[in-house]
Amino acid sequence: MQILFIVNEAAGNGRGKKVWQQLQQQLTIAYEVAFTAYEGHGQVIVKHWAQQHQGKKLLVIVGGDGTIHEAVSAIVHNEYVLIGVVCAGSGNDFARYFPTFRNARQIEDYVKTAMVTTKIDAGFIELGDHHHKIFVNNTGIGFDAYVTKAINTSRIKLYLNKLGLGKLSYAAAVIRGLFRFNGFPKEVSHPEGM
Repeated sequence: MQILFIVNEAAGNGRGKKVWQQLQQQLTIAYEVAFTAYEGHGQVIVKHWAQQHQGKKLLVIVGGDGTIHEAVSAIVHNEYVLIGVVCAGSGNDFARYFPTFRNARQIEDYVKTAMVTTKIDAGFIELGDHHHKIFVNNTGIGFDAYVTKAINTSRIKLYLNKLGLGKLSYAAAVIRGLFRFNGFPKEVSHPEGM
């Protein structure tokens, strides 16, 4: 079985690099590794890798929710790729809803055993005529998206992450958003046939 670790070393303000270094020292199985270098790079890497190899494959994502989103978007309809996650982000929303690997032993045990899998749904959101995205655990528009964007572009999050207080950045962004966000009318529809 082909195994690829896709690693976002910058996830969780550098936590991704630390988590990967620890995993790497403990792994005894054959694997490939690729490191993301920019936003959207995970999608490019995974799409290329999935097309290169035939048969069952295991993709282990070491990063945060953004890295998971990129990887899943690249292979959402590929039935041969199994996905595993080692959390290394600041929010790790995915891990609240789905099981994740915690260490190298769990990954190796999974590969050596019958590999029980669970299928999960993926959603599709279309914003206008030319902008669409696939998502796994959640998506947001309006105030939620405003807060998320504010957090992801904020320098405060970097400083709070260094102090181990990254979750406070969400509270700060919500309070700030209450005063700055301008609401807008929006129509939500469910496509026929889905």
